[in-house]
Amino acid sequence: MRLYERGPRVFSLAIIVGLAGMAQAQTRVTLTDLDQRLSVVERRPDSPQLAMKRWYSQNARIDIDAKAGPGTRTLEFDGKHIWVATCGAFSEIDATSNEVIGSNIAFPSGPTCAVGLAFDGVNLWMAAQNGKVVKLRVSDRTIQGTFSAGSAAGAILYDGANLWVTNSATVTRLDLNGTVTGTFSVGSNPASLVFDGSSLWVSNSGSNNVMKIRPSDGAILGTFAVNQPGALLYDGSSIWIANSSAGFTKLRASDGAALGTVSTPAQVLAMAFDGQNVFGSGASQMFKIRVSDGSLVGTFPLLSSAFSNAVLYDGGNVWVGYAIATTFASKF
Repeated sequence: MRLYERGPRVFSLAIIVGLAGMAQAQTRVTLTDLDQRLSVVERRPDSPQLAMKRWYSQNARIDIDAKAGPGTRTLEFDGKHIWVATCGAFSEIDATSNEVIGSNIAFPSGPTCAVGLAFDGVNLWMAAQNGKVVKLRVSDRTIQGTFSAGSAAGAILYDGANLWVTNSATVTRLDLNGTVTGTFSVGSNPASLVFDGSSLWVSNSGSNNVMKIRPSDGAILGTFAVNQPGALLYDGSSIWIANSSAGFTKLRASDGAALGTVSTPAQVLAMAFDGQNVFGSGASQMFKIRVSDGSLVGTFPLLSSAFSNAVLYDGGNVWVGYAIATTFASKF
C-alpha cells in the first residue's frame, strides 16, 4: 500500500478510503480519530534518504565474512549479489541483506588463486594466476567449464561481446564458449584492463605505458607513457590510471591526451566509480575523489593490515575486498 504523510503522522490510503465511507455518520474524521483506529503507525524514510537510496549509515563500514577460504582476491557484482573469489573458492553475498547465500564454492581442479572476475549477464568468469579461466553459472552456482588463456593471467574483462585476459606480455580474447579467438601482443606485465565503450585499455606496468586497443582485431591505437601504471578506470570521458607511488594520472579517452594528475595520501591498488566520485582502495585506507575537480572529499579506514586489492560499486554501496589473512569484505 502507498503511504502518505502529513506532519508527524503517516496513514494508509486503504484505511482512509474505508473511513471515508463512514462520513455519513460523522461530520468530520479528525487526525486524532485516525490515530485511534490505526493499530500500527508506520513512518517512511526522509526525502534525502529516498532520493539517494541511502539505506545505510553514511561512511559506516560493515565487515562481512565471505566464508570462502583465505584471502578475498577479487570481487564482482551480478546486479543483485556480490561475488568473492579467493585462492580456491567462490562465495556469494546478498548485496542488500549482507547474507552469505553461497559459501566456499570450490574451484575445479587446475586453477590457482583468482586474479579477476567478470560477469557477462548470465555467467561469472574467473581468471586464475596460472592462466586458467573458470565459467560459473550464477543462477545455480554450477561450474560450466575451465579454459586456458595463457600461463600467467593478471586481469579479466568482459567488453559486451568477448572476454579479455592479460598474460605476461599479451592479451587473450575468448568468446562466451571459452574458445580463444585471438592473442595480441602488448607491453610487459599488463596489470589491468578497462573498456570505454569502443576501445580496450591495458596498463603495462613493466613497460611504463598504457595502450589503447581496438577489440575487433587487437590493433594498437595508441601507446601513452605512464610511470608504472596499475589499476584502470573509465569515468565516461577519461581514463584514470593508478600510479605506483600515490595518486592517479588522467588521460582523455578519445585521443589519450594527458589531462594531469590527482594526488592521494597513499598508493591506490583498485578503483570504482559511482557516477560522480572515484573510490580508490589501498593497503589500509580508501579515498573518495570528486571527478569534477579532483578534490579528495573523503578518507575511510579499512581493516587493519588486510591489504585491499579489490573495490566495486553496486549502485548504492561501495565494497572492498582484502587479500591478506582474511575472507572479509567491507561494505560502505
